Amino acid sequence: MSRTRLEPIIEKLGLYPLDRGRVHIEDLVERLRTSITITPLTSMPGTKNQSLPGFYVNVTFRVNPQTWAADLHGNYIDVYGTECARP
Repeated sequence: MSRTRLEPIIEKLGLYPLDRGRVHIEDLVERLRTSITITPLTSMPGTKNQSLPGFYVNVTFRVNPQTWAADLHGNYIDVYGTECARP
């Protein structure tokens, strides 16, 4: 995820409050970026469909999970939903 996507999330959710003003925003964005892991799901055994059936997203830090999940979902749909729908 890009800085333009992650920086507003840091601001909106108030992440890293003790480091704000002491650490460059680029470093906070990188900290958030490295705390996110995306793992693809594998297709069910025995099926011929080799397309990606989905993925897991894991984010490690303390925040309200419902708020973060809604933001992440909204950003994913905005960025990738439209692109996936293109022929």
